[in-house]
Amino acid sequence: MESHRQLWWVVHHEYAAPFGIAAEYAHPIETMLLGVGTFLGPLLLTRHLLTLWVWLAVRLFETIDDHSGYELPWAWSNFLPFWAGPVHHDFHHEKFDGNYASVFTVWDYVFGTDGAFRQSQADRRASGKSSWVDIFDLVTPTAPSSKSTSAAKKPKAKLA
Repeated sequence: MESHRQLWWVVHHEYAAPFGIAAEYAHPIETMLLGVGTFLGPLLLTRHLLTLWVWLAVRLFETIDDHSGYELPWAWSNFLPFWAGPVHHDFHHEKFDGNYASVFTVWDYVFGTDGAFRQSQADRRASGKSSWVDIFDLVTPTAPSSKSTSAAKKPKAKLA
């Protein structure tokens, strides 16, 4: 990414392999911009303080879960087929040029910003390294690349 360092203040993406609390690590301006989306819903739909607290708790759980690096059994991505989850979001931090949706993968699917991720996951499934799928893999399955399928068929060397 070519830009002047003072203009590039996305400190949140300094972590290629994020951990839970890194979800909240961001530049103050980035925090304010992202905070608009977090507070806009409760401000428009309700003014009850308890609703705001519950919504903030849900958002914190979601961001920490996405940045945990673990696909836990109770993660929302296991129950909601369009939810991003840690596998999807880790790829975003690793490559930083796709998988922009932090929650709803439908936007990455619609705008085609998840092609490299879907290919990577198809290759990982073919080699037995992943079982991650979402609803869009059922709609338009991605075939593994020829490199990954030939690597999966190679016999493993035996140790003497």
